[in-house]
Amino acid sequence: MLTSENNPTESQRNEFARIQTEMFDLFFFAEQNRVYFPESVYELVDKILSGIRGNVLAAGIFGRIERPSENTMQQSYDAFTKGYEEFEKDIPAALRGLEAEFRKMLGADEAGKHVS
Repeated sequence: MLTSENNPTESQRNEFARIQTEMFDLFFFAEQNRVYFPESVYELVDKILSGIRGNVLAAGIFGRIERPSENTMQQSYDAFTKGYEEFEKDIPAALRGLEAEFRKMLGADEAGKHVS
């Protein structure tokens, strides 16, 4: 079964390359600036970025296979399913945690009001 995941168009390949570059820049920025954040904040950032990194890498790996076997198709399906679940559940939860930590750092309560 050929899909856009394993038979990308030129436009999709270019878009994926652009996303990979932007992701590399984001990972580098986070790593370079990690000392400016409490460890708990960096752990949340790292959890988010690790999930994204894994999903982008899986998309790139499986997207390059021209004639996937049945086993490869199952692995691709499993990777994309896991990625979808992370984007639906794990990453939003980590983002909420990160937002809460930033609010604490800024001295704001849960509603975003400044606390003296």
